[in-house]
Parts: sequence; C-alpha cells; structure tokens
Amino acid sequence: GISVIINLTTRDFFTPYSRSLLTLNIGENFGVEGEHLQYFGNNKNIALIPKFQLESFKINTYNNFIKTGEYGLVNYKGEIKSEYSGSRSFTAGIGTRYEWRNFNPIIQSQLDAKGRNAFLNSFLYFNLNTLNKKLYPTKGLKISSEFGFVYNQSQDVTFYSNGNPVTNTDSAGINYYNYQRMSLAAEAYLPITHRFTFYSMLQTGINFN
Repeated sequence: GISVIINLTTRDFFTPYSRSLLTLNIGENFGVEGEHLQYFGNNKNIALIPKFQLESFKINTYNNFIKTGEYGLVNYKGEIKSEYSGSRSFTAGIGTRYEWRNFNPIIQSQLDAKGRNAFLNSFLYFNLNTLNKKLYPTKGLKISSEFGFVYNQSQDVTFYSNGNPVTNTDSAGINYYNYQRMSLAAEAYLPITHRFTFYSMLQTGINFN
C-alpha cells in the first residue's frame, strides 16, 4: 500500500555529542519509531542508545503456499543498548529489549491464536560494514549479527482449532520456556568490471529451545 514517511533528525538537541530522531509512517500500516544516540569517551567511540518502536500491520498465514488466514498485529519494542566502535567499520555491544505483541485473527484458519505476549531479550551484537558507498556499493561487506536470551515471557493467549479453544497447549507443542536465539544478516559486493558487480545476501535466524 501507499504510505507517507516523516522523519525528524537533530544533533545535540538534548545533550552535546548526541543524535535524536523520530520517524512516523502513515498509511495502510502505521508505525512510529524514536531513538536517541549519546556518545561518550575521549574518542566518542562509546554510545548509549535508548530506542522505541510501535507498529500496527496485517500478516497472512499460509499452508503449502496457500493463504489460510490473516492477522492484525500490534507490536511494541523498547530497548536500551551500549556499544563500542573499535573503528569506523566495526561495532560491538550489549543490550536488553522489551517486546509486546497483540494479535487478533481477521480471517480465521484451522489453527488460530488470539491475545498478547510480552517478553525480555538480553543480547550481544556485532556489526561490520566495509562498503565503499552507502548507496549502490560496488565492494565490501555488511554483516549484522545478534545472539540473545529470551526470558520472562508473560502471555494471555487463547488458541483455537477449527474454532474451538485448545485447553491443552502442551499437546500442540506450545510452551513459554526461556530460550536462546541467533540472527545473522550479511551482504557481500564484489566488483567484476567497472560496470558490473557481483552481489550476494544471506539472512538466517535460529531458536535454540
């Protein structure tokens, strides 16, 4: 769908050596995001970053590539992280994120869920960026990785099978145990000639539970 994105970014507005931004997305899907980045240290290579994000959108469910249902989803994320920049290309940090999700079936399917879930995620992350340009790069790597521990799940969810509530969720393989997860996104650019560039991308995520 069509949307309008409004962004306001300012530097040193609240405190020196800082950057603050607010982004608003208005359209078929609604979203708002705010972030404040505060630098510390003699070299300004240590940063503290509080951030929040609220979005509302629709998602489809599929079975064997056939659409079987549709959900309305409201998602909120609030996080704070601290990072160290060893160079212009490498960043490492730690953080904690609170996530809250509310989901409601719009088009019912064979198995549905209705309610909300909230949890905490404490994580380590590493970023590498050696691209030669921000737009249309021709060489370099861009890697974003995160390893986190999900805990303190608080849920109020009702599951339905063919419209009937599922009272024994363990039989359906549903639980709310703590678990670890990892995500990785990587891009690589390799110049072949002055007009052609080889590009490859990898995205993966694993839950360890």
